[in-house]
This record gives sequence, structure tokens and C-alpha cells, in this order.
Amino acid sequence: GRDPVSGRMVAKGIGGGIKQQYRWVKWVRDGPGEGAPQEELVVEILHDGCRTAKVALVAVGDELKYILATENMKAGDVLKTSRVIPRIPVRPNEGDA
Repeated sequence: GRDPVSGRMVAKGIGGGIKQQYRWVKWVRDGPGEGAPQEELVVEILHDGCRTAKVALVAVGDELKYILATENMKAGDVLKTSRVIPRIPVRPNEGDA
């Protein structure tokens, strides 16, 4: 449009662009407080146009959620999430929380 006072173009070149699909990432990965760790299955690794990192679609029971993916994470991986720190620590796999 034009500015009503000066008559100059004021909004030229603003807007448009390619639509981006934003994926809501679940930042807090809470597991069970006691007992066995919760197992999550990586369904798919996706590119998110709104961030530089890739996101992983993860299935837990009947729930699907997005988490940030690591470099070596691939579809079919099983991630373990727990809030318990064992007395004898074990070496975690990539993506475990």
C-alpha cells in the first residue's frame, strides 16, 4: 500500500514465503519415578523447517510426541526414560534420558 501522507510505497516486498509446519517439541521427558524405565519407540526422524535440529516422532503406549533427535538416532530405535539414578550406573545409549 501507499503512505497517506507521503504517497510512497510502504509495504512492498513484505509477506509471502513458504509455509512452514511447526512441530511442538516436548522438552520435559519424565519417566517413572520407580521401577523399570519407560521405553519409547522412534517412529520417524523429521526435518523441522523452524529449527536447525531434526525432530523424532516417538511413540509411548498410545501417545505420540516430538523430541529433539540426536545425530545417530534412527527409526526403530528404542529409547529408555527414567527418573531413577541407579546405585551402580550403567552406560546409557544415545537418546536415553
